[in-house]
Amino acid sequence: MEQPKIVMYKGQSQYDVLRHFVDQLGMGFKDFDYDVCIIDLLEMETSIEQLNQVLIDQKNIVFFCSFNGVGMELTLDNGQKIHEAIGVPFFSIYVDHPIYHTSRILAQQQDRKANLNVMSFVDPRHSEFAAKQFSSHSMKMFLPHASYNIEDSVMNVPFKQRTIDIVVSGSYTDPEVTMAKWKEELSPFVYGVLNEVIEISEAFPKYAIFDCWEYWTKQRGIELDALGSDRAFYYVQEVDRFLRQSFRHKLVDSLAGCNLHVCGDGWEQYKSDTVTLIHHGACSYQKMREIMGNSKIVLNAFPTYNQWSHERVFDACALGAVALTQSNPYWHEVFKHEHSILMFEEPDELKELIQTQLMQGHNLEEIAQHGYEVVKSQHQWRNRASQVLEAVFLAFNFA
Repeated sequence: MEQPKIVMYKGQSQYDVLRHFVDQLGMGFKDFDYDVCIIDLLEMETSIEQLNQVLIDQKNIVFFCSFNGVGMELTLDNGQKIHEAIGVPFFSIYVDHPIYHTSRILAQQQDRKANLNVMSFVDPRHSEFAAKQFSSHSMKMFLPHASYNIEDSVMNVPFKQRTIDIVVSGSYTDPEVTMAKWKEELSPFVYGVLNEVIEISEAFPKYAIFDCWEYWTKQRGIELDALGSDRAFYYVQEVDRFLRQSFRHKLVDSLAGCNLHVCGDGWEQYKSDTVTLIHHGACSYQKMREIMGNSKIVLNAFPTYNQWSHERVFDACALGAVALTQSNPYWHEVFKHEHSILMFEEPDELKELIQTQLMQGHNLEEIAQHGYEVVKSQHQWRNRASQVLEAVFLAFNFA
């Protein structure tokens, strides 16, 4: 009997992050004795050859899978999508808020066989949003982020020998620059609306970003669809990005005097008289992991994802660092504060928390060890492979 096959698509990704996720999840599928065909859509000639072979071997294919729905639009000459023609599911793992992928999600929902689509999201609220805003024909589920499979991790520096106290990863844009750009490019009305939505988010920090937008519209007796969903989603994206950058700016501002390293695009824009940054530039995912493996604390923050997971937290733990992240219900389910992770509510808590923990080096090392054990036991990509297979089996009775 031939092995059942899973076809995975790999595409473009900032810092190559999602390309690594495909490889790691694919390894997880192989652990369950599936043949995994990874088609790199950036390699045109090779991918065409692989797709032709997929059509030849289609009787063995169980489902297609990709991150953020990459490749789901590929069709045969007759216009039929490949997975529909074969009659198997397409599993899309969305790692951003659905507002960033509305056209792709809508296309999946409008498929002739939309019931073959499965979508997962890294925040339960994203699943709820997708179910509410789009058709319910496709199965939707919560699938958290995960860490690199641990045996494939880079060599970690022993904790006491690590030279980086704290590292912050992610792109940076000066929020004042963004605000000035809005004022110049947008109409006074739209500029005012975006600022009002920002004020709502600041007043209700536990609200998800789209909740803030809906709060604003309901105050005015406006149905969201009346604004035109595409344009509304665009403006929500703008506010979401601004809130992330503003929060990241406040975090770094609060860490004056710390040995602070940063990785990502745009940090050369950051200006401060009290904070000195050691900038590593726009690092690849692999390079970032090497830096984490030489860091004591990895700081993560995503203010507009209220129940989210993020690979940065899991990777930090897998690489022997202490993950320091904004508190949310999901992290409290997975970890225990000051035992396997450090959590905070507001930026002004950070400096004292970090300095206290760095002075208690032995305790910090224990937290790192406990976090490593939590992630190794159930939060690697191979663990997510098991969850994906369970979902496909339950939804479609495929083994």
